[in-house]
This record gives sequence, structure tokens and C-alpha cells, in this order.
Amino acid sequence: MKKQEIVELIKGEFNPSEAIEIISIIIENKIRFNNQLIFSKEERNEGDTTYLKDRIKELERSKARVINLIREIKDSSTMVKVHSEIHIDLIQQE
Repeated sequence: MKKQEIVELIKGEFNPSEAIEIISIIIENKIRFNNQLIFSKEERNEGDTTYLKDRIKELERSKARVINLIREIKDSSTMVKVHSEIHIDLIQQE
């Protein structure tokens, strides 16, 4: 059994401050979620959290790069087009 679904999470044009806000909120929520997973795994002594910690660092770097890119906009008429999809696959474990 393999099923797929694609969800358009963000689709639109935003002024720079709106773009920074929406991107920051989404990335910060993902970082918060990963931190909660780390806390839970460490409290229950349930294995390695290295991947989650590395992923948080990667998300923080991505957020900083995007914010820096958008902050470079000098022209007040420049909009930021943002499109984000979530790809979901259901895969039966054997």
C-alpha cells in the first residue's frame, strides 16, 4: 500500500515583512516540535537525538539565510512569492 497526498501549505505573494513573518513562524514551529521530541526521547532514554539536533541547526541556518535574503530588498514595490508544499507518503511497513 502506497498512497500520496500533496498539501499546498503556503501559496502567495507577500510584502517583505509578511514573508519574513510567515516563514519564521513555520520554521520556528518545526524547531519547537523537534525540541519537544528531543526532550521526550531524552527523558525516556529512547535513543539517539543527533539527527533531530542537526535538523534544528539546519532549520536555524535556513531561516537566517531566507531572512537575510528578504532583508536585502530595497525597493518598496518588491513582493516575495512563497510556495511551499508538504508531500505525504503512506508506506506500509513490512
